[in-house]
Amino acid sequence: MDKQELREIAGAKLQEIRKGTGLSIFKVGRAIGVSGGYISQIERGVRPPSDAVLIRLAELYSVEQKELFGLYEKLPDDEVNMIMQMPELRNLFTELTSKKDITDEDRKEMLEEFKVIAKKYYNKDGD
Repeated sequence: MDKQELREIAGAKLQEIRKGTGLSIFKVGRAIGVSGGYISQIERGVRPPSDAVLIRLAELYSVEQKELFGLYEKLPDDEVNMIMQMPELRNLFTELTSKKDITDEDRKEMLEEFKVIAKKYYNKDGD
């Protein structure tokens, strides 16, 4: 799936969530400090939302940030920071993903596996 297709699918999902709240694009825009036109562009897949907009939309729609970031195949800052605090994991991931024969799909799959491992490691300390 290319970036444009991803934006269109994610935008349609955001539109579905917004409509479920009964809010117009203009009310959403005002509530999070952007224009209704920008919300429309996001929902149509014309422009990707910034991380800050995704965070504010998650709060407004009462959904997990992870869910909205996942629509765009992104990680919320807290998950990125969690991974970055593990030097061995970070170095291994960098080494593996820098190989020229690894496809984008392979990289995405590795990232998902690393997220699972990182969460297990991170949550182990909280037990």
